[in-house]
Amino acid sequence: MQQAVARVGLRCHEGIHRNHAILGTSDACIATYPGDLAVALVAFDASLRIEGPRPRSVRVEDFIRLPGDRPDLENDLAPAEVVVSVEIPVTPALRRSRYLKVRDRASYEFAAASAAVGLDLEPDGRTIRDARVALGGVATRPGAPATSRRPCGAGPSTRQRSAGRRPSPSKVRNPSDITPTRPSWRRGSSPAR
Repeated sequence: MQQAVARVGLRCHEGIHRNHAILGTSDACIATYPGDLAVALVAFDASLRIEGPRPRSVRVEDFIRLPGDRPDLENDLAPAEVVVSVEIPVTPALRRSRYLKVRDRASYEFAAASAAVGLDLEPDGRTIRDARVALGGVATRPGAPATSRRPCGAGPSTRQRSAGRRPSPSKVRNPSDITPTRPSWRRGSSPAR
């Protein structure tokens, strides 16, 4: 099985790559994670309660695996285990949150890009106490950019402060130099709220 996955994985790097991942890829897999719910669950540190021979709890972000050399293993569920509940910590950032999905069509479409964002603001409405961010449609699993795990510190929300929190270019992978991006993608995309 691993040899077959490796052969198919190498073929995915050829041709049109418009919907392929740019984060969390491996030589065996550049497919994007297609779901929406897990993106929001990752942003707010949700965990799954799993029953089986050894009951356990695991963060959603850790449950969905990176492909590595085994893209056929998508999650951390072992034989004879079942997910019985989802636990989402209630935080002030969760109370002020939004999910945005950009896609080509209005329905039944995977995200071209999506984001779950939550903010906890000081009473002045300008100072951020806590920010939660997770991205979808751009990686092999939904996830929070490494920079969003750092505390943003007290202070007013400004473009200069947020510019320093972008992912490092060294962590972004362009699957191909021939990736077509249509100008109409921006003009005609359909946001889902």
